[in-house]
Amino acid sequence: LQLVRAHAPQAVLLDLAMPGGNGLELAQELRRLPETKHALLICISGFARADDRRLSRQAGCDHHLQKPFDWFELLRLLDDGTAAKGDGAPTGLLFESAQE
Repeated sequence: LQLVRAHAPQAVLLDLAMPGGNGLELAQELRRLPETKHALLICISGFARADDRRLSRQAGCDHHLQKPFDWFELLRLLDDGTAAKGDGAPTGLLFESAQE
């Protein structure tokens, strides 16, 4: 959350199965923050049943990709989504390890 507040990304990739945390709860928190209220939020999970997708949508995710996902699909979502939500592609990428 500190990185999100500091950098206000246009897009966030969120792994829902995080050690010591709940990705759906984090998605809800990201939607409440002014820095990510309108960001493109793409949730990534090993589970992609209709109920899993519904829960991620309810948590505020714009898209739900199942692992392993197609990198070209991810790039398309980023390109389409950031153009629709902002003024173009993200200005930079921010990577944060789940262990940090």
